[in-house]
Amino acid sequence: MAAINCNPLIRDLYNKHVAQGKEKMSAIGICMHKTLRIIYGMLKNNTAFDPDIDKENQSRSRKKTSEAPKNKNRRYQEFDSNAPVSRRQRKKRQEQKMSHSATSGAKSGINATAPESSL
Repeated sequence: MAAINCNPLIRDLYNKHVAQGKEKMSAIGICMHKTLRIIYGMLKNNTAFDPDIDKENQSRSRKKTSEAPKNKNRRYQEFDSNAPVSRRQRKKRQEQKMSHSATSGAKSGINATAPESSL
């Protein structure tokens, strides 16, 4: 709560999430997580708190996410029988092939006659 009142970086984060419709306790949890990440960074790099570092990291993160184009056509690739297949997938395909095959050794249906009853 003190960080929300005293630190403008944390206050802006809290207000942003409350404005997005998050519950106040949820926004406080987000602020606590942010505070822990700030403290970890300070201890790891042995530096004092600098809010500009966070702004630089956010802008760098936005650049990385915008640079990576996603190829949605890859999901709908043509079937390639020469593509590598994992052992698990090969086993599943083999079981499926055996269950659909009429020439497999498995027999289905009822082969025995009904027992005679003495009514």
